[in-house]
Amino acid sequence: ALAVRPVSAATITTSAEGLTAGEVQIPVADGATPAYRARPSEGSRFPTVAVVQEIFGVHEHIRDVCRRLAKLGYCAVAPELYARHGDVSTMTDVKEILEKVVSKVPDKQVLADLDATFAWAAKSDKGDAKRQGLTGFCWGGRIVWLYAAHSKNLRAGVAWYGRLTSPVSDDTPKHPLDVAAARKAPVLG
Repeated sequence: ALAVRPVSAATITTSAEGLTAGEVQIPVADGATPAYRARPSEGSRFPTVAVVQEIFGVHEHIRDVCRRLAKLGYCAVAPELYARHGDVSTMTDVKEILEKVVSKVPDKQVLADLDATFAWAAKSDKGDAKRQGLTGFCWGGRIVWLYAAHSKNLRAGVAWYGRLTSPVSDDTPKHPLDVAAARKAPVLG
């Protein structure tokens, strides 16, 4: 039936009604990094889900994923993991984003920033330190696998179409296939 009708699409925008949502600053080793957070306005000790961006940063879709998770009772936080290296929101060329920003973001820094994100949520934003989840898209999907091998506190991860292997570098010394057997939490990919 759809073949005979015009196909249309609309952006999903989840309301922040009933939520505490907006920009926050996450303390990290060398200062602070911006993040978007959404959680229910009422209650406390929410299971926490960190949402890891794709190469385009924490844009409206990532913020909407946080609001959707908050509507389900989670504290959802999307840290700007590229903040120290550039503002991808001002770039439109994928090659430029990859060369000028993404290629300069070390895995070690990303894993430490995610540790800091979960610590901040538990200490400052009603998150439950014992119920931690992680989801990531594309570049962030790769990070989910790495973090599942890194963190003993993570309970589950969902990786959305992230790269499983690629050439290693000083900043990206391991990839999901290298650490899959060392996971401390299950990952749905």
